[in-house]
Amino acid sequence: MTKRSVNNSWTFLLLLTAALVFAGCSAGEEEEDLVPIRLSAGSNTLSADSRGAGVISPDDAFQPTFIASLAENDFTTVAWSDNASVNKGSAAVTFSSNTHYYPSRGEWVYIAGVHPHPAQGALANGKVTYTLDGTTDVMHAPPRRGNKWDSNRFAGNTLTKYDDEKKFVFAHLLTQLQIKAKKAEASGLAFTITGIKVKGITPSLSVGLIDGEAVFSGTADVEISSSAIQATEIKDTTPVDIANLLLPPNEAGSFTLDIETSAGLFKDVVVKIDQATDEGTEKKGFRAGYAHTVTLTIHDSDLQVNVSISEWKSVPGGGMDLVD
Repeated sequence: MTKRSVNNSWTFLLLLTAALVFAGCSAGEEEEDLVPIRLSAGSNTLSADSRGAGVISPDDAFQPTFIASLAENDFTTVAWSDNASVNKGSAAVTFSSNTHYYPSRGEWVYIAGVHPHPAQGALANGKVTYTLDGTTDVMHAPPRRGNKWDSNRFAGNTLTKYDDEKKFVFAHLLTQLQIKAKKAEASGLAFTITGIKVKGITPSLSVGLIDGEAVFSGTADVEISSSAIQATEIKDTTPVDIANLLLPPNEAGSFTLDIETSAGLFKDVVVKIDQATDEGTEKKGFRAGYAHTVTLTIHDSDLQVNVSISEWKSVPGGGMDLVD
């Protein structure tokens, strides 16, 4: 073998070794680029000096859906969406089946959240559409942005302060009526509430993913499912829990109900908040994120209503139909 041939052989081996090393580094770097997306979430509370403070606890379990986009302020094109769950006492989000990753080159990804899970066809053009059934909570979490680099991630950063800053906080879009009932006099007849109809509400709801704007439309009477009504016999003057209704906010300050009882049907019962005692001058009435105790005092032949601000209660179950 000539000297030139030996040199060429060594050159080939060196180039081959370098190529293998480079390939190994590239594979390792590619694996490092796959940083999984972790999220934390909870629901909000009103400020301590606001009436109605005590909305659903951030520690309550709920089932959100998260929607991702690669474009800022634009959810018309969705990178992915996935149903998830948050267990009671934990802010950690568990996706239903998929693991999602940050863009490998460090680009931003933008994620917004809604609750409850949308059905197929309900997510379109940057909005989610629901049909209210009167018993299901609807919430929205505004978009946050993150990328794969430490301190920019949604969760799992070295410093937990960055996790706290990027926690998804869900706001309630509906108002809550906590229906209670009692007898006017202990000597009166015992009775049960057997049916509730909310009359003339706007049941179609469109939620914008960017700003959480809730647009209500349509007009319909909504029958509350019998499974959402406590069929407890009311025997005395102590208020008994009957149902928790979740309805479109009503700044006019009134709802009209039909209350069916074992003692008879009370039609067109007006539930009205006292505007004179409502705080603020810009937004009054039944407001989003506020809960109200509605106490029905039933006499043998008539019914009286009292409304007061109260703490928000979680509503288990409650089916949700969705508009395609």
